[in-house]
Amino acid sequence: MKTKTETAKIAAEGLKNLNQPKQTTALTVVPKKMSVTEKLDSLMQLEALSSKHEYLTEVQTNLESFGSGKDGFGGAKITLSCNYKDVKVSNPSIIEEVTKLLRQRVKEAKVLAEKEILDFQII
Repeated sequence: MKTKTETAKIAAEGLKNLNQPKQTTALTVVPKKMSVTEKLDSLMQLEALSSKHEYLTEVQTNLESFGSGKDGFGGAKITLSCNYKDVKVSNPSIIEEVTKLLRQRVKEAKVLAEKEILDFQII
C-alpha cells in the first residue's frame, strides 16, 4: 500500500503537469511555393480531367437514348473496327446486352473521373 505522503507527492506531480503548457513534437509542413510553370501545368491537368468528365457525360447521355425508339434495338447495328478488319453485329438481343455493359462501364468511369476531380488540388 502507498503511504499518505507518497499519494500526496503523486498528486502534487499531477498538478504541476497540469499547470505546465503541453509540448508537442509535431512538425509544421510549409507548402512549397509553385512556379508559374508548375501552376499552369497543374491547371492543364485539371482541364484534362474536366474534358474527360465532359466526354464521359456526353457518351453516357448518348447511350441512355440509344435503343429508346419505337422499335427498341430492332434496327440497331454495331460495327467494331480495327486496322485490318470490321465486324458488324445486328442481333437486337446482343446489341441490348452490349449497350447495358457499355452504360455500366461508362457510369463507373464517370464516377472515377468525378472522384479524381474532387481529389485534385492545385498547391
